[in-house]
Amino acid sequence: MRTFASPIIGRQRPSGLGFRGQGCIDWKKRYMDIHWRFAKNVVANLGRRSAAAVVALLLPPVLVRHMTPPSYAVWVLVLQVAAYASYLSFGLQEFPVA
Repeated sequence: MRTFASPIIGRQRPSGLGFRGQGCIDWKKRYMDIHWRFAKNVVANLGRRSAAAVVALLLPPVLVRHMTPPSYAVWVLVLQVAAYASYLSFGLQEFPVA
């Protein structure tokens, strides 16, 4: 990060995009950064959901072909229990406490 001399002797202030009072804010650059981040997140979410959909469509035929019926039944049961457990979270997410 570049710095420039402050009128106060011996003190350096950062230049550029500063946050929380750290120099001048380039609003145009910040506006573009927010839109660029939003676009990247949209593409990432679409890619993730597309990959999950492809796996959901291709995995069952492969499992049916290579697993016995009782083992496939256990596999489906485990997936259903996991789905019900995720529904019981009521949208609450755990987060680390620092």
